[in-house]
Amino acid sequence: MPQNIGAENGAFNTLIPQLNENADIQTALRLYHYGEGSSGTGTLNTNSLAGFLQKLTDDKVDGTPEIIPQNANLNNYTESGFYSQNTNAKAVTGSNYPLIPPNIGFAYAGLLRVINDGSTIYQEYQVSGIPTNLVYWRAFFGNLGWTPWQTFATAGHIHDDRYYSKAQSDGRYFPAIRFKSVRQPNISNNFYTISKNDEDSILLMNNGSVPHSVAIPQDVTDENLNIAVGTSIRFIQSNTGQTGFVPNAASVVLQATPGTKLRQVWSAATLVKIATNLWILYGDLEDGRTKTEQKAAIGIYVQPNEPIVGLQDGDLWFW
Repeated sequence: MPQNIGAENGAFNTLIPQLNENADIQTALRLYHYGEGSSGTGTLNTNSLAGFLQKLTDDKVDGTPEIIPQNANLNNYTESGFYSQNTNAKAVTGSNYPLIPPNIGFAYAGLLRVINDGSTIYQEYQVSGIPTNLVYWRAFFGNLGWTPWQTFATAGHIHDDRYYSKAQSDGRYFPAIRFKSVRQPNISNNFYTISKNDEDSILLMNNGSVPHSVAIPQDVTDENLNIAVGTSIRFIQSNTGQTGFVPNAASVVLQATPGTKLRQVWSAATLVKIATNLWILYGDLEDGRTKTEQKAAIGIYVQPNEPIVGLQDGDLWFW
């Protein structure tokens, strides 16, 4: 009767023949290896060497990653193992990838590692689709569901265009908000048409002593080509040639008072787009009439003697 060389339910609880059984070496090896007299074709003794090796095989995680296909949902990857997403394009079409930056960013290629202990599922995703070395973690806890993806920031790391600290954002964008570009545009044939390139600029209008016009264009179908509503463009007349403002189409409305021309050299005005094809102009403006015409319009007259004829209510006469 073969002897059990291990305690009941002990590790490698196998049998070995007694000397007086005069068993051949093959029988002895089968008993030792399988824990029973067969060749292992039946149910293995879990305490035997063969049973132990079989359990190792069953629990082994394959080191060769399985490729994650297009449109895959990472919530469905719950079996322990390694999974590889080899293109950014397929990651973008999938769901529940970590997004870079969080919530508003994009999914990238990477390696997914899953460990399932029977009650909790752990996922780790190492990003490979961008040069930055990032690793994300999350877990599934029963009724609580999946936790959000989390990552870490290394000390002294440098942010790129996808992610800036407050101080870096202030230093990068505040100058662009506070300061406007100043330039002298090219006035062709006494005419200059503003464009999207002039958004939030200061334009020095220098046409020598020749009067010239700033034309305001009509909006077009492609919104990307239109000057944005809320844009303000500043103009300075930097020479004696008077600067005036005119709509470039019947649909464009320009509101200004008292007129639409800069008063004299170094006069300044601001042109603001307040709605589609609707602009206002304010600043050091005049209506373009001569001094005599302006005086006549409001009834101011100067002559050497008291007037006898031509008197009208509201006129002011000086003699």
